[in-house]
Amino acid sequence: MPVEAGTNWKLTRDKLSVKKYPLCFCTHRALDGLLDLIAASPVAAEKVGRVTVSISPNHATILRNHLPQTGLEAKFSMEFAMASVLVARRAGLAELQDDFVRRPEIQALMPRVVIERDEREDPALPGKAIYDLVSVDTTDGRRLESARIKQVRGGPEQPLTRDELWTKFEGCLQVGPGRVPARNLFDALMSLDQLPRVNRLPGLAAA
Repeated sequence: MPVEAGTNWKLTRDKLSVKKYPLCFCTHRALDGLLDLIAASPVAAEKVGRVTVSISPNHATILRNHLPQTGLEAKFSMEFAMASVLVARRAGLAELQDDFVRRPEIQALMPRVVIERDEREDPALPGKAIYDLVSVDTTDGRRLESARIKQVRGGPEQPLTRDELWTKFEGCLQVGPGRVPARNLFDALMSLDQLPRVNRLPGLAAA
């Protein structure tokens, strides 16, 4: 079927995004906020008394697993997302393993995560709050608060840097089958337009 001139393509309208974390997208703004917060004000997981996450009612409903026991359940849990960052300083595929989800320190932290529903919907982003916000109350009486996160890293407004793309790529290959020369493959893929033949990609030469 021919395409009419003036067609409004979704890709040009919404632009390209790269999903930074392998968890439900509803966790991503809060993940960005907490990672930035602990980078600026490091706090040990055992010193965390409470984590409060402000998100939209729609996202709170989607993130229905409050005490997950498996990696699949953890993908849809804000409690797990926050606990993973506080314990491992990341939330990648390596953390979405059943053994990691069931670690005592993860299970102990998740009940300390409280979800607050922000009824103020962003008119430009239906289903989302105007911003997501994370605050951490420590056992020594401090209250740490993230920035008001309106855009996710990896979206068109904040595309991932090359280093961030590499971190995601390496994390995916670390839990995948076989042994692939990750750095060489990543560099080749990032310069794919300069390769003379596809079999020059590392790992495909033998084929």
